Amino acid sequence: MNSKQTITAFFVALSLFLGNCAQAQTKSDALIEWMGGNISKADIEADILKLAPEERAEMLKNPRTLLQVMDNIHVYRELAARAKQAGQITQEYTRAAEIAAERQIGLLFLNQILYKFRGTLGDLTSAAQEQYSVNKKKYERPERINAAHILISLKGKSPEQARMLAEDLRSQIAKGADLGALAKIHSEDNATKNNGGVLGYFPRGAMIKPFDDAVFKLEKKGEIAPVVQTQFGFHVIQLVTRSPAGLATFEDVKEEIVEELATKAVNQHRDTLLSAIRNDKSLKINEKLFEQYTGSVPTRKTQ
Repeated sequence: MNSKQTITAFFVALSLFLGNCAQAQTKSDALIEWMGGNISKADIEADILKLAPEERAEMLKNPRTLLQVMDNIHVYRELAARAKQAGQITQEYTRAAEIAAERQIGLLFLNQILYKFRGTLGDLTSAAQEQYSVNKKKYERPERINAAHILISLKGKSPEQARMLAEDLRSQIAKGADLGALAKIHSEDNATKNNGGVLGYFPRGAMIKPFDDAVFKLEKKGEIAPVVQTQFGFHVIQLVTRSPAGLATFEDVKEEIVEELATKAVNQHRDTLLSAIRNDKSLKINEKLFEQYTGSVPTRKTQ
């Protein structure tokens, strides 16, 4: 199918859609319906084709991102229906839709080429090891701390009540209670509570100053800081472990380097492909018409 046939097929589909988008439809695989239409599983799967295959699978498992995709389709599908009802599907609209379709088809095709190319790169461990060996300074790391915390916010509580709760939780932990278990019940940091309050490794200066000052005073695994107040509320902080400054091991940075090498190779492949298209010897610019638009001749070479 050539590009004109592809766009013709697109407009057939677009016309069918615009002719029916104002009418309610019911499908067994519809994820959401409204008076003007619905969104099917096929719609969702088509809309996320621009993502890598593994990213598509993750997105479909994530309630928040799936709702975002559904919302995006719904809003613009409804706006398109209203444009149809208002008689606004002009020649300019359809031309703009044609350009958008070409762009989207081209982008999807380019992405598929790049995904396949990445799959041909094979095991990059040896190349990663070589890069690590010759660029060791790049993989020097500052001192980092891994800590866990419980946040007690001021929402629905006075500062005194929040501090008292934080102090009570700290006392329980000091007597042997598990911070992780208490975090899942009491912490109001939604980003970490389900992970037992664990923050992961971070360097000095990464956290808000009162928190940062308190946590970097901790030296022994399991040590608990005095309750700390920040703009977010009161924190109970426990040291998980410290990682001294120094050279990261190859195993620590292997995935990072492999990803860097793969991304570089994919970007070079993309640039080569796009450069070949842009430098097509049959490409000609109508310099006279270009000058009418801009007042100057194009700087790009014409054949």
